Amino acid sequence: MASYIQLEPSSFQALGVPTPTFGGTESFFGTSLFIYTLLFTAIIGAAFYEFILAGFYRMQASENGIRKSNETFKRTTLGLLGVFSLFLIIALLNKNMLTGDVGLSAVKVDMSKANSGGQISTMAPSPIPVSGTPVGNGVLASRIYSAAIAAKDTLSTANAAGTSGGRKACAYAVNVVLNNAGIAGIDRNGNLSVASMENGLRSGRGTLINQQDTVAGDIVIEAGTSHVGICLENGCKRVISNSSSKASFSWVSGPDFKDSYSGGIGRFYRVNN
Repeated sequence: MASYIQLEPSSFQALGVPTPTFGGTESFFGTSLFIYTLLFTAIIGAAFYEFILAGFYRMQASENGIRKSNETFKRTTLGLLGVFSLFLIIALLNKNMLTGDVGLSAVKVDMSKANSGGQISTMAPSPIPVSGTPVGNGVLASRIYSAAIAAKDTLSTANAAGTSGGRKACAYAVNVVLNNAGIAGIDRNGNLSVASMENGLRSGRGTLINQQDTVAGDIVIEAGTSHVGICLENGCKRVISNSSSKASFSWVSGPDFKDSYSGGIGRFYRVNN
């Protein structure tokens, strides 16, 4: 658990300012109040000095003195109005910015989750066992997942026939992964389209399941029947599929294939055979 270490504890304690901590005072309110008090004291003091100076100018009873007095008074008044107007605006928008009530508990860090050296892992997790009786053949899903990970960034679709140079090779790539897993491709009547693949899944090769029941290795088809990919984790929050721009099996996205397809989350299938 990360801890808050005050750099100058003796100075704050000497001034009577509460020390911000994770355990006791989970706020910078005491420190902020102290700083704002000093700030406004300085502002009021400076303004008071300027008003006195303006009075001395006016006491000269000369045209130049009166002009300087008026300018000083105007400048100081406008400055005060500006400072207090800014304070009022900030208070209306977010008073916590002024009070310092940021809640240090919100920035606690669980060190057990922060041991990656500041790097985010892009490796897909190992399949998590599904409790209860799996729908369809969970063993096949595990094999498909392993084959998908092995094919990631290595399976090129640029030279695949009938795929427009790999730009329309999502069904082709999934079939290659299935073949690598020792499973026959799902290309009914030799058609590489996504619609044909879904027909094959509905005709006995797969079982339609809910997203929450999916495991790594299940297949997801975009709602508009324009794209297909393979789930990378239970619940199918991440999917790997063919990248049209890279012509390779490398695109990791959500199950809605957002930013490239507008149909949204579609249908999920467990391969049976």
